[in-house]
Amino acid sequence: NLMFIQEKYLFAFYQWSDSSLQVFEISDSSTVESLGRYALPSEWPQRVHKSGNLFYHASKDSVTILDRTNPAEVMTKATIPLPGIQSAAGIDSTLIAGTEDSLFVFNISNLENPSQIYKSDFPRSSGIAFKDNLAFIGVHEFPDIGIKTLDISDPSNPQELSFIETAHVDGNVTAYQNPSYLALQENLLFVGTDGEKSLFSFDVTDPANPQEIG
Repeated sequence: NLMFIQEKYLFAFYQWSDSSLQVFEISDSSTVESLGRYALPSEWPQRVHKSGNLFYHASKDSVTILDRTNPAEVMTKATIPLPGIQSAAGIDSTLIAGTEDSLFVFNISNLENPSQIYKSDFPRSSGIAFKDNLAFIGVHEFPDIGIKTLDISDPSNPQELSFIETAHVDGNVTAYQNPSYLALQENLLFVGTDGEKSLFSFDVTDPANPQEIG
C-alpha cells in the first residue's frame, strides 16, 4: 500500500482484494472523513508517482493517469495499455514508462490523449526520479543493475549520460542490490535497494559523472 499527504488530504492506494485509491480529509485528526473510493487495475507490483496534481499509477499491464485537482472528485484522465509495466513517472508534458524489456516516452500535453513519441529496448526498470531535464531510472536486469541517467531535453530522443552500478562483486559473490526506490533532494540522489537491502546516496551535480557519497 502507498500513501501520500497533501495539505489536509490523505491519498491511499490499496492493492489485492480492494484495488483502489481512497481519499480522506484529515484536517481534523479526531474526525477523518472519507471523500471517495476509486477502483483501479492493480496487482503486485504497484508503483505510484506524484507530480503536481497528477498521480501516475503503474500496475497490471497499464498506466493510469489520475487528476486530483479536486480531492473530492479524483478523475481518471487516461489509461495506457503497457504489457509488463514495471514503473511510470511524469513531469510537465512528459511521461516515462518502463516495462520488462522496453522504455516508452509519451507526450501528455493532452492528458486525455497521450501520444507515444519514443520506444527502445531497455533493461527492466523500477523507480524513476526527475531533476530538470534529467531522468534517473533504476534498472535491475543482469548485468545492468543500477541507475541510468538520461538527458530528456528532447523527450523524443533521450540520451544516456551515465550508469551507476549498485551491484557489488566480492570475489565469486555478487550482491544483487536492485534499485527500487529513488528520491532526489537538490543534487543528492537517494536509492533504496531490494535483494541485498541497502541505502545509497549519490552526488549528481555532474550527471555524466555521479559520485557515490554514502
